[in-house]
Amino acid sequence: MKGTSLGAIDGGDDIVTWGPASKHWSIALSNPFDLSKNLMSIKVKSNSGIATSSVGKRLWKVNGHTHHHIIDSRISKPSSAELLQVTVVSEDLTVSEVYAKCMLILGWDAGLKLAKMHHPSLEIIAVSKEGKVLIEKNVKGQVYNYG
Repeated sequence: MKGTSLGAIDGGDDIVTWGPASKHWSIALSNPFDLSKNLMSIKVKSNSGIATSSVGKRLWKVNGHTHHHIIDSRISKPSSAELLQVTVVSEDLTVSEVYAKCMLILGWDAGLKLAKMHHPSLEIIAVSKEGKVLIEKNVKGQVYNYG
């Protein structure tokens, strides 16, 4: 077999891991209120896609108003949902990335409803703008330890 049979690639806020099923990876999630600190560490199975999106980064000001890069296409403006940061873990990085953005745009309740309808195995860790940590854990999901 050619290539590397075990590895991880960290592309900033997105990570993909691969390797034998017995291998687990420890991933630190940043605290959106203080990027020099970790919010928590999660342990994920190999062959995971971990995507984190935040409205607390990539900011700019226009006429004294702060804007961010997550655009709600329903109103053609930056999203105003209650979530500040969302991490989604699944077996597919693309799916994780899409649903991290959906959660930021739709908010916890509507985003979770959409995610469960199309991808019930997703695991989601969100931080509200008020600092509340919300977790949707699946019994047979990719994350096996939160801490």
